[in-house]
Amino acid sequence: MHPLFPGHLLRLSISGYLMLLSLPGSGQMVIGGSTPSPSAVLDLQSTAKGFLPPRMTTAQRNAIASPAVGLIIYNSDEQSLQINTGTVSQPSWSGLSASQPFSSLASSLTTLPGGTFDMGCTTGDPNCQSDESPQHSVTLSRFEISDGEVTQAQWQSLMGSNPSSFVSPACPQCPVDAVSWYDAVVYCNRLSEAQGLAPCYFSDAAYTQVYGKSGGTWSLPNSGTVYWNPSAKGYRLPTEAEWEYAARGGSATNLYSGSSTIDQVAWYTTNSGSRTKAVKGLFANGFGLYDMSGNVWEWCWDWYSVYSSSPSSDPRGPDTGSFRVRRSGSWVSYPRYCRVAYRDVNSPGVRVNDLGFRLARTL
Repeated sequence: MHPLFPGHLLRLSISGYLMLLSLPGSGQMVIGGSTPSPSAVLDLQSTAKGFLPPRMTTAQRNAIASPAVGLIIYNSDEQSLQINTGTVSQPSWSGLSASQPFSSLASSLTTLPGGTFDMGCTTGDPNCQSDESPQHSVTLSRFEISDGEVTQAQWQSLMGSNPSSFVSPACPQCPVDAVSWYDAVVYCNRLSEAQGLAPCYFSDAAYTQVYGKSGGTWSLPNSGTVYWNPSAKGYRLPTEAEWEYAARGGSATNLYSGSSTIDQVAWYTTNSGSRTKAVKGLFANGFGLYDMSGNVWEWCWDWYSVYSSSPSSDPRGPDTGSFRVRRSGSWVSYPRYCRVAYRDVNSPGVRVNDLGFRLARTL
């Protein structure tokens, strides 16, 4: 109902188009038709025109003062419809890519060209740890890695459940958390099968028994030995070297993934509001990858070991160990743990509320 014309149907003609607004006493408005949907306060109806939201760059979006929760804009830099799923004081912009729907089982994969980089303690970083040295040269082949962490919606869609701790309020575009390394391995195998790709992970060295599957039934064993078939083209976890190469985004000097100013690229203890945030809510790094500092820790394939000073090509870590590598820091981490060079570990069976993963693929 229009405030100037209570109880009446208001007709406005704009540029030759008839707009019908408000049915008496209904509290609803319809544009381009006469009967609004019962569930809509505003119903736009057309078979020849679309709805065009405000269009702006990332910088212009970030300059919006106190954006309302649920505010919608179109980000012209990222070619994405974006919604503020955070708060007025701490906005979190979740996006809908034109080429990758929210409900897709697979994250959007980015192809990295491969190349040689210096892995380890970033020159000039005052917080480098002993196990980040020696800095050493690593050469990687071309590979794919997802531009964001696997979300709760993606996990739910494929696995039929959601183990995450942060589900109230619901945040389907927040990263899935409380998944073990073994759980992530099963997810990779199930996604590979769903996409018609050869699975990477097996329970036997002959690559005959897909890990997590018995007959036609999937489960989460959360234990055992896992063998990686490196020739398989299915989804997998990134190696530690691939992860750091991707996180650096082509920069040898950024302390965090995409910047040396942490608030631009990471959800961490100061700005997270004590929980995970929707993925892709802050700036991407030079490779177009998000959240590789903060939000949730990310599992890597490798068993943890000390660095060698020798140059290496496509390293995959030792064959055995006690702990698997995790990288990136999380929503509860201090800045020094969100650095691209920082290394941490967990038992592969642990499930905690600040630990998730992203996907990779061999090309």
